Amino acid sequence: MISDQWEEVVRSGKRAFDVVEGDVGDFPAKGFKGVDLLAGGVPCPPFSKAGKQLGSNDERDIFPEALRLVDECRPKAVMLENVRGFLTGCELAWFR
Repeated sequence: MISDQWEEVVRSGKRAFDVVEGDVGDFPAKGFKGVDLLAGGVPCPPFSKAGKQLGSNDERDIFPEALRLVDECRPKAVMLENVRGFLTGCELAWFR
């Protein structure tokens, strides 16, 4: 979906959830404690082989915010998507 059309697409369909808009850094995840699934993705440029692969040194890296959301809402399952370089970065050596 083209990024400038997401709001129109999301709001056009029937859904059983609210649309929350804003900066992920300001999102109060504690109010969602125990949800079944936390699904999302973080920007790929910090990890993409097409870029400089600066990882946590890239100002666009919001992976720590994703970890904060997981820590605060303690979902039963987590699904985060990203490019292959995400798993090969030095910051995620513990994951392998």
